[in-house]
Parts: sequence; C-alpha cells; structure tokens
Amino acid sequence: MTELEATIFQGIDQLGLLGFDKHSYRDQIFVGLSVSILERCHAILVLVREDKVFDAQIILRSAFEYLVEAKNIIQSDDFHWNSQADFLKGMRLKLKAAEAGNPFFASIAAKISVAEELDKLAAKTSEITELGGKNLSFERKCQAVGMQAEYDSIYRSLSNQAHPTYAGIIERHFKIDEETSDFEVRGFDPASSLSWNVVVDTGSIRNSVYEAQSMPV
Repeated sequence: MTELEATIFQGIDQLGLLGFDKHSYRDQIFVGLSVSILERCHAILVLVREDKVFDAQIILRSAFEYLVEAKNIIQSDDFHWNSQADFLKGMRLKLKAAEAGNPFFASIAAKISVAEELDKLAAKTSEITELGGKNLSFERKCQAVGMQAEYDSIYRSLSNQAHPTYAGIIERHFKIDEETSDFEVRGFDPASSLSWNVVVDTGSIRNSVYEAQSMPV
C-alpha cells in the first residue's frame, strides 16, 4: 500500500469517528459524500497504476460531481434541501416506472401500493419545495460554488470518456496517421499526454482542452 492510499483509508476511518448528528440529513449527506470522494480517489489510483487512464477519467468525472455537491453543502446551510429534492425526484421516477410495469421494478410493485407511496412522496416533495428545495442542474451547482470555469473545461473534457462521444472514441481507439489521415483501430493503448494531464494535473487541461481531437476530413 502506498503512502497516498494509506492516507485515503485513514481519512475514511476519521470520517467514521466524526461526532456528527446522525439524524441530520445535512450531516449524513456531507459525510457520505466525503467517503465517496475518497473511495473514488482510490479507484483512480488503482486504474492509473494499471495504465487505465481513460477509465480513470470516468471515475474522476464522478468524483468531481461529488466534490461540487459537498462544496455546496459546506457553503450553504440550506443547500441540503436541494439534495433532498433530488433524492425525492429519483424515488418518484423509480415508483412511476414500477407503476408503468417496468420489469426491473416488478418486485417493488409486488411488495407495496405504488399509488399510496406516490401520494406520500408528493406530500413530502411539496414540503421540501416550500423549504426551498429545487432540482438544480449540475451547471447551476458549479456556478453556486464559483466553479463555472472548471465546469466548462475539466468537467466537459471528462465527459468524452464517460459518454459515447466522437472525440472520446478518437482519442481512445483511433491512431491517426497525420500524413495520410488513415487510422488504425486500437484497444488498451496507453493514454495520451493530454489524458494523463486531465487525471494528474487538472490545471493543465485549461490550456489543452481545445487541442485537436477530431479525425482529419
């Protein structure tokens, strides 16, 4: 185990020892977010060690989302109402899918009255809305903590590997001959210096994010 890994595990242990209010949603979500961030940092270390930098970018994007959520919780005493609104929205979507007969949620429909649960959820959602809870876009969350620049650069670039984007496919799987524009399809190739920069030095992405990532036409 490396020193950095040991620090991550120690951090998780310390979070478990915090004297937080276990009945406080705000405290619960902050501690949970913090543990998730550390876990993702460890996953990134493991992937980078195995030269799986492209996959590390996917985990890094997730860690970025958790970090922004945690920063919002820290900077606003009321932000947790938005987190609760997001949670309730997710529950509603799951129940509506069960009600519509989604086979993956058949067990839910078999165990509870979905209609009754939806009514309870609607009442709770109305309560949270009155307290200020909203379903915010991730960009709005970044703006709230002064991270619009990071959203426009680091976060957007990380989406190339998290989603089936043309730029991500090119970067990861096509080795292009600059003279002929012909290319080879590759798999499990070492990542480019740009991809390494995204993972180990996110500051550098601001100057390199617009480097050419498309195939010559």
